[in-house]
Amino acid sequence: MADCAKSVQLFAPDGTRVARYDKIHLFTATVADKHGSYNEAATFEPGTQTVVATVESDHAAYQLGMMICFDLRFPALAQRLRQAGADLLSAPSAFTYLTGQAHWSLLLRARALDSQCMVVGSAQGGDHVYKNGDIRQTWGHTTITAFDGTIINSYDASALDKTTGNEKNQDYAMVLATLDKQNQQQGRQKMPIFDCHRLA
Repeated sequence: MADCAKSVQLFAPDGTRVARYDKIHLFTATVADKHGSYNEAATFEPGTQTVVATVESDHAAYQLGMMICFDLRFPALAQRLRQAGADLLSAPSAFTYLTGQAHWSLLLRARALDSQCMVVGSAQGGDHVYKNGDIRQTWGHTTITAFDGTIINSYDASALDKTTGNEKNQDYAMVLATLDKQNQQQGRQKMPIFDCHRLA
């Protein structure tokens, strides 16, 4: 096993590292794609700590709960991050094409509803070739979801151009959304699910 888990890091504009999150849930699955079997635990050790970090702008500060990819399948993690003060959750991901097609949007929306946080799912898409020649296809479809499960913005690399009707293939895009903390807080007050939660 490797001596560290897959991780993401958060940096301030001046280059200072604000936080590091080591992935807690390692991807283990058999998928009907060209790669077939996935077992991150064979080469990585899982992280053991949840991470909520402060993200500051000129006008506000936000609490960011950090997740990675397969973590999206575990609602308790999203809920724990909210309990630790998260306003939004990040989930950089490389879902397989098949699991992404079936579950990506649903999982982002579900975690937003579970936590009542904005969820930012930045996602890698395309074909990835391993040294041994194996190919892994990833789904992409970066999506930002509001606390109430509404998709605010998303990107599909193979979407149709609205002006020409032709398929457009871009390798990258910037997907943006604004977090309205006041609206999110009002939504949390109208449906106070964390005051009603009894199992954990």
